[in-house]
Amino acid sequence: MTERMKTSQALLFLTLSVTMFLSAQDQPDMTILFDYFDSTVTIYVDNDEIVIEGDGVPSHLSPYFVQTYGQTQNGFYYWLDSDGDGINDLWMQTPANMNLNPNRIAQQGYEFRIPLYPAINPNGPTDTFLGPIGVSMNGVPFFNEYESPTETLTNQVIQSFDPGNGHPAPQGRYHYHFPPESLITVTENNFLGFAGDGFPVYGPKNPDGNNAQNLDDYHGEFGPTPDFPDSIYHYHTNFTSPYIIGAFAGTLGTGFGGGGGGGGGGDPPDCGDVPPGAPCCGDGICGGPETETNCPEDCATTIDYTIIVNEFMAASQNCCDDGTGEYEDFIELYNYGMEAIDIGGFYFTHTLTGSFLYHITDSSASETTINAGGFLVIWADADPEQGPLHVDFTLSGSGEDIGIYDPNGSAIIEMSFSSQGEDTSYGRYPDGAGTWQFMNPTPGMANTEELSLNNNIVMPDQYIIHQNYPNPFNPVTTLRYDLPETGLVTITIYDMLGRQVKTLINQTQDAGYRSVIWDATNDYGKPVSAGIYLYQIRVGPYTKTRKILLLK
Repeated sequence: MTERMKTSQALLFLTLSVTMFLSAQDQPDMTILFDYFDSTVTIYVDNDEIVIEGDGVPSHLSPYFVQTYGQTQNGFYYWLDSDGDGINDLWMQTPANMNLNPNRIAQQGYEFRIPLYPAINPNGPTDTFLGPIGVSMNGVPFFNEYESPTETLTNQVIQSFDPGNGHPAPQGRYHYHFPPESLITVTENNFLGFAGDGFPVYGPKNPDGNNAQNLDDYHGEFGPTPDFPDSIYHYHTNFTSPYIIGAFAGTLGTGFGGGGGGGGGGDPPDCGDVPPGAPCCGDGICGGPETETNCPEDCATTIDYTIIVNEFMAASQNCCDDGTGEYEDFIELYNYGMEAIDIGGFYFTHTLTGSFLYHITDSSASETTINAGGFLVIWADADPEQGPLHVDFTLSGSGEDIGIYDPNGSAIIEMSFSSQGEDTSYGRYPDGAGTWQFMNPTPGMANTEELSLNNNIVMPDQYIIHQNYPNPFNPVTTLRYDLPETGLVTITIYDMLGRQVKTLINQTQDAGYRSVIWDATNDYGKPVSAGIYLYQIRVGPYTKTRKILLLK
């Protein structure tokens, strides 16, 4: 236990010892919280325990349901149109450099037991662990801030969270490391679930509407909640680590733990790096203790491939020559890292819901290696006999997918695109940036802003503001939006109380595909605090608002 935790523990016991050590009949009635739980969750009292049973399947939409994975606009998010505007409320163009979680949600058989009368543990707090540390009101478990026994959540993992701020671990165990977005109400002070020690977990705000302040190291405090106005010890989720809770202040129930970090990312350690007998590596699991030798499927080191799709063309008619005198579609890869990468052995496909369509040979390293800062062109011409960089499929100008996978079948790039214009590429400008635009094709070379006037560009046919990327973010994020016609565009950032934070755009703009960057500052150039914000676009008759999450 760290010195900081020891100090916090002492303060916790000094402030709560008199208040919290009550007899059972004096304890708050936790059963008043039962009505918050979904109908799919079974919750009841068994002697001095609360029993919570469920299948661990979220009540909200998620891209990680395998049954409907292919029934979405782009294979990544469900289609949801709650406001009837004909636009997918959850739609986001999958970023090409986003390493999606490869797991899919599966039903579980959870039984959690927590104290009916939770009390501060006189022996001191208990550290959290991998696996479930609590359970939300829709039956999905809370996880701690760790992705593996020795590594906290990486940005890559955080960016794999779905709109509910969850994702699945191996064996399909869906879970929340972050405050569950779909369960937090507008007031942000509502009950979210129970921690493993039986104390309730609430959103980031107190009943007075202010963010909870002066929390102990475990994200807890003794004070009023909407359900217990006379005060109770409880936890608050927020968007700074440890996100859910930092330790168990009370006595732990049963059914929690069991190992297993999040849904991907990071380099799992060998068992020598964790306490003997503890769950280790992935934990996906072989059983412990584990090493890369006796459990390679769970302990293999993850390789960070620093490649992205930088440009592609899907409707070639009179461009571009593939070296054989034929004009073909292409996919240009860019290595933004500091070391060369050989894509020999990689798999390519143009459908994310089907099988891998083409396997790059691993015996032509001189042709399949991308130097640091370099480009490599893959010709999508269905002519694999012409060389190792000619894949056995073409791209559709009406829109489809691009998927690239490492030799083990793990996703490196999964992206989708909409309709394309003839002899016009769609790429990042500048190279490697998060913003995309139509441009004159430059396969194997730096991208350009230039676009010939006679190119047949498919312009937007409706107003759309896309989900920002990355989200969550720190310190900058990109907001993309589509304008079907020229007009006065206003894009404004608000806090959750509706107060204006910053005006990003307030000008007339031509029709086209646009983007703007927010650097987490206000109108005065001062950094804003971590939390949830709203960004709103107004142009002509169109108004749309989305949420954005800033981490610190």
